[in-house]
Amino acid sequence: GSAAEPLSFEASIGRRPLRLPSLLLHPLKAAQNADSHFEPESDEYLQELIAEDRRRRRRRRITWLVAVALIAGLVVAAIVSGYRWTQNHYFVGPNGNTIAIYKGVQQDLGPIPLSSVYEVTSIQLGTLSEFEREQVEDTITAGSLEGARDIIKRLADASKR
Repeated sequence: GSAAEPLSFEASIGRRPLRLPSLLLHPLKAAQNADSHFEPESDEYLQELIAEDRRRRRRRRITWLVAVALIAGLVVAAIVSGYRWTQNHYFVGPNGNTIAIYKGVQQDLGPIPLSSVYEVTSIQLGTLSEFEREQVEDTITAGSLEGARDIIKRLADASKR
């Protein structure tokens, strides 16, 4: 029996396979877990796996839909608040041959105008001096509606001279 086999150092230690350090392996493959139990392949087990897969897929879809809706809501909120911010500003500019107070900012966003005529005056551009006419044509920014009306009043006084 066992006396017939020669004694050797290797046989007493037992041979283990050479393994790379776990840092070199993929983190999920580094720790190889032993199977804790065996599940028989039955119809009930397969149905349970299919149902779990459907639940996971449904959760994933709901998560993506919520994320997309949240991002879309943030974009819409940013656009609306940006537009409202532009509508709190006033400036004085030309409106044909007359001067007008505009509500908004002097820029356009592609085909979308960010300003509209708020109040038209009877001051003619031709009655202003060259310097004031150029200022009006380049638009004069006002901090508020009252500021814009003060600019109009100053231009009306200058046009009477």
